[in-house]
Amino acid sequence: MPRTAQNARTCAAALTVARDIWAPSGPFEPVRNNAWLAPRPLLMIAGTKADTHLFSETGVALAGENAELFDIEGATHVHLYYKDEYVAQAVAKLADLFNSNLKD
Repeated sequence: MPRTAQNARTCAAALTVARDIWAPSGPFEPVRNNAWLAPRPLLMIAGTKADTHLFSETGVALAGENAELFDIEGATHVHLYYKDEYVAQAVAKLADLFNSNLKD
């Protein structure tokens, strides 16, 4: 970690060591253990034009039968954050998921 006036910290070395000790070895694979979610439902929402769509497909495939991939036609990954026409579809799908799976 560079030591400059803007980011100098007395504990920076200790934080780096702790991060290195606790960091998993190898690449970060967030969907590797999706099967552990079963039997809980998993909803992954992805735009059909998203560069990350393959990650969502993989995640659903690894999660089992209670997993669903909801495609939003024409959306990129970033569009799902701010374009109303895409956000509205995602929110409606999330509301369906919560209404059908959360009990009083």
